[in-house]
Amino acid sequence: MEGNEKGNFQKTEGFVVGFVGSEKYDIILYLSRILYHLGSRVLVIDLNENKAVSSCIPYGGKNRLGERDGKEEILEDYIDYRGVHYFQEKVTESDDRVEMERYLTFARRYYDVILMDMGFGYATGMERTCDKLFFTTDQQKHNLERIAKIDKVPQAESYMILKDICSTKITSKVIRQEFHLDIEEGRIFRIYQDEEDMRNKIHCQYNAAISFSKISGAFMETLLEITAILYPESSRKEISLAYAKAKKGA
Repeated sequence: MEGNEKGNFQKTEGFVVGFVGSEKYDIILYLSRILYHLGSRVLVIDLNENKAVSSCIPYGGKNRLGERDGKEEILEDYIDYRGVHYFQEKVTESDDRVEMERYLTFARRYYDVILMDMGFGYATGMERTCDKLFFTTDQQKHNLERIAKIDKVPQAESYMILKDICSTKITSKVIRQEFHLDIEEGRIFRIYQDEEDMRNKIHCQYNAAISFSKISGAFMETLLEITAILYPESSRKEISLAYAKAKKGA
């Protein structure tokens, strides 16, 4: 089955992938389309205070996903956009986190994969709910300092995505040492500055169309490798076919 038909929910046991840091909404959006074309039921949760992911989605009519959990009814609104579901929430207080963690437990039963944009993470504490974490940042010191403040989650596999890299002496090795980041070199992805990648991001926000027909080689390879990490049972050919469909805007 390719993707998920609207309202056709079957119980499953999904996993949660958290994205913490800056400049990651395009990665999340592109991955959501690739995973959809791999046949996954995908939920994207926007917890980032800047709502960058949500700004790319046409928020029209909402759908309601709900069931009874004991005596309480869990009801949440989501947007169905081309087969992927989107949900936005603000999590700032401990009560909000408890409620969101409860919703995630519920959502895992209906989605194969849940992608969460958590901003800089430590403001929400939601990184503890993730099975995999991707710390995303550019080379700027103020962003890396914020990444370094985030509590590490032992049970989650951690990776780093360095974006908008320019030619400087500030290499990934220097960054790991300077900011005491306990992430193996082999788990660091690098995406260099590229005008086409920036154009795609702007296109997503202003046209509400997730399309990346022209994309830098480093960005493409990063998306393929992350997909392989999330779905190790899928072959390179299957992932490449899903990527080809997604990049056309399907």
